[in-house]
Amino acid sequence: MERDDDALYIDSKEAAQKLGVSLSTLYAYVSRKGIRSRKVEGSRKRLYWAQDIERLAETGRAARATNTPTPPSATVTSEITLLTDTALYYRGKDALKLADSATLEEVAEHVWQIGAVFKAPPRRSTKEVQTLRKAVRRLPMAEQASALFPVLERLEPKAYDLSPEGYAATGVEIVRWLAAFLCDLDEPVTRPVHELIGEHLGLTDDLVDLVRRVLVLCLDYELSFTALAVRTAADAGISPYLAVVVGFGTFRGRRLRFGRAEMISLFLREILTAPNPETPVLSRYRLGEPLPGFEENPSREADPRADYLLAHIRRLFAGDTDTEKLLGAMETARSLYGRPPEFILLLLFVELKIGMADKQLGIAGLARSVGWLAHASEQYQTPSVRPRARYAGALPES
Repeated sequence: MERDDDALYIDSKEAAQKLGVSLSTLYAYVSRKGIRSRKVEGSRKRLYWAQDIERLAETGRAARATNTPTPPSATVTSEITLLTDTALYYRGKDALKLADSATLEEVAEHVWQIGAVFKAPPRRSTKEVQTLRKAVRRLPMAEQASALFPVLERLEPKAYDLSPEGYAATGVEIVRWLAAFLCDLDEPVTRPVHELIGEHLGLTDDLVDLVRRVLVLCLDYELSFTALAVRTAADAGISPYLAVVVGFGTFRGRRLRFGRAEMISLFLREILTAPNPETPVLSRYRLGEPLPGFEENPSREADPRADYLLAHIRRLFAGDTDTEKLLGAMETARSLYGRPPEFILLLLFVELKIGMADKQLGIAGLARSVGWLAHASEQYQTPSVRPRARYAGALPES
């Protein structure tokens, strides 16, 4: 029987062909250039990790094109998230399968590689924290975090423990505080995040389960701009609290998919309020405008989370007027633009249906904090190598 991950490997002949080298050179590259491989059961043959081969091939092509030596790689090495053409993995586990049954807390312990940390009771907040919290309570979750987290950092000496165990322990407090912000609680509590959100919104069991799935799906997405920003800051040795503040600061960048949430949300409301859901799509097509929520994926990989979430939207909201309008707009968009909906469009639709439209991307931001903490901790434990800029400005005056 073919293994599920066989598509992620290629044989020696194809690998050597892609690299333009002999088989003997390929075998030498395994140790010299970090190509990963695995043995084929019942034979002496080996299969080679396709992404390692492609990375090395692209490096060679770039060097040949410029006829210059290959500079040191600026690629970030991470063991957290793998994105392929068809799947997303968190430390080797299929994220979609995790979304079927795991809680955000269980997946957090998996990506942080520290078990049972969420069993610890929450720390009580001080009068100082509660006074500041009262002043910012009506702000969005991310802005409450930006105001309160530097204060919490100063009040908690353990926040300066930057070991993996320290990052995880503080990470638990961060996740619980974000849940408290999102659900308007006075203090962090120990209950799972999806249950708190469900209780806060008065959701049915099916919708609480949908929230749980969405939290797991939003935890990380390879090396996003936000993860890169967090890693850069963590390299300097900042605390977990400030790492998450950096993440939220980057999260709303207009060049990011999540930074375009307001524009996509407005377009979604156009679709749901129009008598004919095709009309908002057709009007943009006639004007040659891009379609919010249906734009081209900048990476070559598809987003497997979109298909997964769409299947659950169809199941849970079957026959619903809003869902029928969304599906009609999607069909028109596919026929005109040739593109499927982005994950963020479907995420915003779910938030609208469960009553969180006023806390836009609150679920995503809370879940993503878990991924940011994983990246920050991994980066801090990694020897720092500061990249050098290639100067392209005016030459020094004599």
